[in-house]
Amino acid sequence: MKQKLTITIILTVLSILSLKDLFATSFLPLFHDQVQSERVSEMKLALDSGQFPVRFVGNLGYGYGYPIFNYYAPLPYYIGAALNVVLDLILSTKLLFAFAFIISGFSMYYVSSRIWGRAGGLISAILYLLAPYHAVQLYVRGSLGEMFAYALMPFILWAAIKISTKTYAKNIYLVLATAALFISHTISAYIVLLYLSILFIILLIKSVKQKNYSSLLQNSAYYILFPVLLSSFFLLPAFFEVNQTQLSLQSANDVKYSDHFITIAQLWSSAWGYAGSAPGTTADGMSFMIGKITIILSIIVLIITLIKSKIKSFNIATFQHRILVLLSITSLITIFLTTSYSDFIWKTIPYMQLIQFPWRFLTLINLFLSLIAGASILLVPTVLKYFKLNSPKYRYSLITLILVITSYTQLFSLNLTTFPTSKYFRANGYYQMESSQIISQENLRYNASKISDEYLPKGAVKATDISQISDDQITCFVKCSIKNALFMPDYYKFEIDLEYGSPVFIQKAYYPNFKATVDTKDSKIELGANNIMGVNIPRGLHTVEFKLQNTFIRTLGNIISIFAVIVLIVYHVTRVQPRKQG
Repeated sequence: MKQKLTITIILTVLSILSLKDLFATSFLPLFHDQVQSERVSEMKLALDSGQFPVRFVGNLGYGYGYPIFNYYAPLPYYIGAALNVVLDLILSTKLLFAFAFIISGFSMYYVSSRIWGRAGGLISAILYLLAPYHAVQLYVRGSLGEMFAYALMPFILWAAIKISTKTYAKNIYLVLATAALFISHTISAYIVLLYLSILFIILLIKSVKQKNYSSLLQNSAYYILFPVLLSSFFLLPAFFEVNQTQLSLQSANDVKYSDHFITIAQLWSSAWGYAGSAPGTTADGMSFMIGKITIILSIIVLIITLIKSKIKSFNIATFQHRILVLLSITSLITIFLTTSYSDFIWKTIPYMQLIQFPWRFLTLINLFLSLIAGASILLVPTVLKYFKLNSPKYRYSLITLILVITSYTQLFSLNLTTFPTSKYFRANGYYQMESSQIISQENLRYNASKISDEYLPKGAVKATDISQISDDQITCFVKCSIKNALFMPDYYKFEIDLEYGSPVFIQKAYYPNFKATVDTKDSKIELGANNIMGVNIPRGLHTVEFKLQNTFIRTLGNIISIFAVIVLIVYHVTRVQPRKQG
């Protein structure tokens, strides 16, 4: 119990040091992706209107409305909206970042400690928590979805290890963690499914040769299929309906993956900065470092593992050795994918270009190498024996020294001039907007919309000036009076009295499957300039409604997810539970 408490304190203190600048002022740090609070606010508005699952928001998309959460993984924003019920919008957003950041250390410890023991688990957790790329996600890019994915990746790795076991090993928390990743960051979900698919194919070929594939099929169904089914309400529309937005017209938002390969040298050392990733490998304004101590410890572990037969005091279990071999191969492949030498792979694998930036694989590189580095703790007995220091006090002293050096080098990069302020975990200024300013229509419908407008419905025109943003306006071409107008994110209703029959338009973009009714009777939707919706209305007083309804794909996704939840609950409630497994 004392050891667990100590580990919790260490990871918490390191997290607090890293998150200090996040909470230094009442404002958000300056991010590349400066729309997180806006998305949380829009998610809450949609939920308040009764929309669930949330797909369409009303203010983003230059006020025309757009289906961002039909394609952009929504889980972080659901959590943020729940926090925003009782907390300020900016504070809710900061807590989302802090939550994702802190969880990453504990998730890595959960996995690594089951392989290397508590001390090794703590080394891996510290390296993973304090990785420079983690600081990039937090203070440079502000990528909330990727931070959630980063926090969940160790659980997915452990699920992959479970899949490869020769017995049926079930852990519902790993299933939920995998499903959570699928609805936290779409690109990470694609990467994970790609890796898991390759693992499954390799294991299937091996098991077919051995004529023993029962456990593989069961584990794969449990750890891959179930999470996919649970996430179907999001995954199915995100994949099959993307051609209904302007994203399909842009080829991954006009980003050429080939412009953003990095070099091996950049993984070792690259200047810390707050700009973006530039074409080529010499003008990048952000860091792609893994962390020198992570690389050094990983190389030492791998070298010792290769010559372990000559070092009798280096005791490593068969399971641990297999993990190291697997991680070594996967690490090399993943590092290769970040370099230009892998261009032929990017051109061959379907949808690979949607990853956009090859350096996104840094999440996996840090995952694999941090875990490998944790095995360095297994070298402690060998070192002590070499120096003839076999007393337990020397063992604990050396372990403590390793942990201190690991923490210090990751957090401060051996730079005494910055102590006690980390070189990496610092904000580059703050977004000088209060919560009330963030949720203003001017900010939501123009400033925030410009940052992420690739999910606009087809035909909607992007505003180039603030005067072009849409308001909740109803346009009629004859004398008319309007009252009781109600504009919700996916539902619009008003009463209108027309002197003559005429088309009437609302400043909201059409997106499948909007339906219109006039006096509760279905009416054909007419499309106007910028793809706005309208209906033909006869003279007199009428009630008009526009409501977004589910397509077949959205309904199917919802049904599959509900079905999967029921099956998972029934499965775990009715089955006799075996002894708890990690």
